[in-house]
Amino acid sequence: DTVSVEVLGRDHPRFDLSVTGVIETYIDMPAIVDLAVLNRRVGDPPVFTLANLVVDKRREAELFADLKGLPGVNANSRAVSTI
Repeated sequence: DTVSVEVLGRDHPRFDLSVTGVIETYIDMPAIVDLAVLNRRVGDPPVFTLANLVVDKRREAELFADLKGLPGVNANSRAVSTI
């Protein structure tokens, strides 16, 4: 089986992906796709949305300054917890 995919808000053609599994749900009809598969299919570079880092407190300011200088990186949010 296949599912037809259309990326909204982007300039990509419709395409089909193979169904690799089915889950039963009572709410809606969700389709789940591996982000790496979708990115390859639409020609986007690899992406991730969250990184949990353990950072030496003495180098934290340097790290965030470097991250803020990278295109496409939002390093403004941070949660600090002590172990």
